[in-house]
Amino acid sequence: MGIRGLTLAALLAAAPAHAQYVYVLGGGGSGSVDVYMSQFLGGGSLATWQSCTPLPVLVKETWAATDGAYLYVFYGVGGSGQLSDCYSAPIQGGGTLGAWSSQAAMPQAYYQPCVVFAAGWLYHLGGWVSGPLTDVNSSSASGGVLSGWNTQTALPVGVAEHAACTDGSYAYLCGNYGSGSGTNLVISAPIAGGSVGAWTYQTVLPGISWAGTVVATGGYLYYAGGTPNFGTGVYSAQSIAGNVGGWSSQNPLPVTQYETAMVTDGSYLYITGGYPSTSDCYSAPITGGGSIGGWVSQPAFPVGRGEHSIAAVVAVVSNTPTPSFTPTRTRTPTRTPTSAAATFVPTPTCAIPIGTVVAPYLLVDKNSFTPGEEFLQVVWAVKDSSSVQVGIFDSAGEKVKDLAIESCRSGTLYRAVWDGRNYLDRLVTGNIYVIRLVILGDKQPIERRIAVLR
Repeated sequence: MGIRGLTLAALLAAAPAHAQYVYVLGGGGSGSVDVYMSQFLGGGSLATWQSCTPLPVLVKETWAATDGAYLYVFYGVGGSGQLSDCYSAPIQGGGTLGAWSSQAAMPQAYYQPCVVFAAGWLYHLGGWVSGPLTDVNSSSASGGVLSGWNTQTALPVGVAEHAACTDGSYAYLCGNYGSGSGTNLVISAPIAGGSVGAWTYQTVLPGISWAGTVVATGGYLYYAGGTPNFGTGVYSAQSIAGNVGGWSSQNPLPVTQYETAMVTDGSYLYITGGYPSTSDCYSAPITGGGSIGGWVSQPAFPVGRGEHSIAAVVAVVSNTPTPSFTPTRTRTPTRTPTSAAATFVPTPTCAIPIGTVVAPYLLVDKNSFTPGEEFLQVVWAVKDSSSVQVGIFDSAGEKVKDLAIESCRSGTLYRAVWDGRNYLDRLVTGNIYVIRLVILGDKQPIERRIAVLR
């Protein structure tokens, strides 16, 4: 049921960063086995869609997720009715897919389920089985293998045709068809290690909506499309540590979209297809403070798609072991880190396989952190050898601190660590901050927004 919202997974459980590949699976009025792949080219552009290894069983109303090395799909409705099937496929060179293999089935044959991925775990939220359900389940996902589903803290209400996403630390659920009347529901819960904490009600959507789509990035939620009220509507709300603020209207979609799917690379929103079977794809830049620019048409699907699922791979696709981003400082930080913690050594951490970096990207390992108790890790790479500057800026655009000013080699991963201190070695106040990567000769910097909690 990826049609209702984001199915985004990062190599790091973090605010989504510059992604490399995006996949669309199943969908269409009667369902399909089709899988299509496109590439993020930077600047909000998508490459032409290419066919990938087809699904083993026809499906629509499905959901997909990825851990960066494998693609996972969770079935909704197939040719024989509601299904509980789960499958995985390895992501290979150039974004191609290997063979699909059967995995641990869902506890029930859910219609319109939502599944989100964070830090090696998949979280299933709600769905329809003779009515909207409160079910929440989790399974670890490692090397393309699901360990099996375990029951977690139930939702406060039964949901179906809802949208869901995660920022890596919290799961968010928006909109709900419920028992047939529709709601403007927004709830959140903390997630970690396969466990789900208590669900809390948040600021509701501006109107009743279901069959919309939602993503989380840079401390904001972006909700788009849906029916009956939001056909072309796009709304954003600040989200800090599971708390969702008021929703504000953004640039509308060019056409009415519901039963659609949206994903983000941290700098742009991308929305694809829609009910019953449209092939349109659009992108819009994230301009800061929850705002977005105008929508621009992108290469369309080879065939119309609605009731499909979507997943994006963040950073480098490789079946070699994922690079370790352990802070260079091994001592556990206290409430008042010493100035030594503010020493940043952006040395290369690992080489990226030749030919896999198609555009520069910037990663952060979390979208909120508490100075004095933890560090923020920042990782970047460039397509061509270049001089770069990585800095921290406050919400007013004033520079807080430089993390790196140096020459970076093509195809190499670099890292810096921020302890939440400014140039004067003082802990910054709680607010939204911007991590900015500037590459010599590039007019458009790459930015990630993070929330500092104090």
